[in-house]
Amino acid sequence: MKLAIITYHYIKNFKKEKFKNLNGLDIEVFKKQLNFLHKNYEIISFDQITKKEFSSKKNKVILTF
Repeated sequence: MKLAIITYHYIKNFKKEKFKNLNGLDIEVFKKQLNFLHKNYEIISFDQITKKEFSSKKNKVILTF
């Protein structure tokens, strides 16, 4: 089993954003990334890791914000 941890700092809707100069990930790109992760990984929490509450077949990913 492999475990990846992905940290997101700022997700925004660029179409409605007032502050265009702030760096961030567009909400539509974030949705595409979530779809990819859902298809290819088991998205789990830190709590599931400590309690070993996950399947052993897929690689795991934890998302943090």
